[in-house]
Amino acid sequence: MALLGNAFAMYFQINYSLNKKVRSFLLRNLAMGDLLMGMYLLLVAFVDQWYRSKYAIMEEDWRNSVLCKLAGFLSTLSSELSIFTLAEPISVEQRKY
Repeated sequence: MALLGNAFAMYFQINYSLNKKVRSFLLRNLAMGDLLMGMYLLLVAFVDQWYRSKYAIMEEDWRNSVLCKLAGFLSTLSSELSIFTLAEPISVEQRKY
């Protein structure tokens, strides 16, 4: 659901938004951050099913795998993108006063 909803939001903002300015840019960034988090959660769910009942034996393999590194990258990028997108308008608004 998160993947489809955010993909639709990005598609709509890119193709049909009448306002191509700051608000649209922020909405696209927030949708991208949420889309990446959805991809991360989907990856973790698949890996959880794969390592079910054998994670303790395979823990070192998982932690050194490309998928683990990708999961960490997706999680960090998603969080940073969302935080930047939400914090930037607040800091700009505070500078006005």
